[in-house]
Parts: sequence; C-alpha cells; structure tokens
Amino acid sequence: MLAIFRITEMLGPSRKVIIDMAPTGHALLLLRMPERILVWARLLLKSLAAHRKLALAREAAVKIAELEVRARELSTALKSSRKAQIFSVMLPEPLPDRETVRLLGELEDLGLSPSAVFVNRVLSPQAAEKCSRCLRAVQWQAAILGGLKRRFRGMKIFAIREFDYEIAGKRRLRDLTSNLWRLN
Repeated sequence: MLAIFRITEMLGPSRKVIIDMAPTGHALLLLRMPERILVWARLLLKSLAAHRKLALAREAAVKIAELEVRARELSTALKSSRKAQIFSVMLPEPLPDRETVRLLGELEDLGLSPSAVFVNRVLSPQAAEKCSRCLRAVQWQAAILGGLKRRFRGMKIFAIREFDYEIAGKRRLRDLTSNLWRLN
C-alpha cells in the first residue's frame, strides 16, 4: 500500500515514472493492489456505516475514502495507454519464458496491455562456432524466441544481444540501443 501512495504522489501531468518491477509474482501483487484496495475500501466503508455517529468511525471513513480515491487514480492511470506503458524483460531461458507467458496472461486479465517484450542476453550464432555447449544454448534460445513470436504475434518483441561488458553510461547505452533486434 505504501508503494501505491508513493506512485500516486510521483504521478503528474508532465512527469514520467519508471518502475523496475520485482519478479513476476511480486509485480502482479503490486499491479493487483489498486483493485484490491478498492474492494477493501468498499467493505470497510459498509461496515463503518452502522457506526457513522461515532467521531472515530467518521474519521476512519474519511481516511478510507482518501485511500480509495488514490487507488482509483492509480488503477485508471495503469489502464490508460497514454499514462502507463508496461514493458516485460526476460531472459531466453525456459523458466523466464514460462513466467513471461504467465505475466502477459495475468496482465491481460487485469486489463493492462504490455507495450513490448525485451529478451535480454541473446547469444549470437557466431558465439556458438567454437563451443558445442554454446551451440546448444543458441539453439535453445532460438526455440524460445520462435515460441514468443508465435504466441504473441501482435506484440513488439525485441532481442538484446549478450554484451561482454556492463551497460553503464551514455556510450554503453548507445551500444545497447543500436544492437536491438526486432523479432516481429
């Protein structure tokens, strides 16, 4: 709930907020939180209605109503493609592949539509020329990338090659962006 408050405080007409989410399960909990808060707020307000003559109940109702308004604002912002964009980042490995498929399905159920999927640390075929283990990894990654293209035809899917150095600073960021491959 504290994250919800902080996100709504940071939102503004000309501000961009970038949230690097936790793994799938935690990210989904956070994304579901606004809707859950709305349900909780309605239930709490109904239960306080019988005690509305008490000052404490009225004060609690005001705080709960404020919470409900903030949760509604965030829920609306998340569902607006003008205000929120969701990008999924994954590794081309079996577990992240399954988790990404799960995440994208859950996002659809929440009424949220991701803008793109980025597949990070993709090995180049040249890396496999000298190593049989690398060749198997390249083949495995190719199968995962092919599966993504088939499952998510309308979605933008980008691959980012494996770098042998850390991406930090403007020059390295330019290296990364100039090496994006669009799969579909």
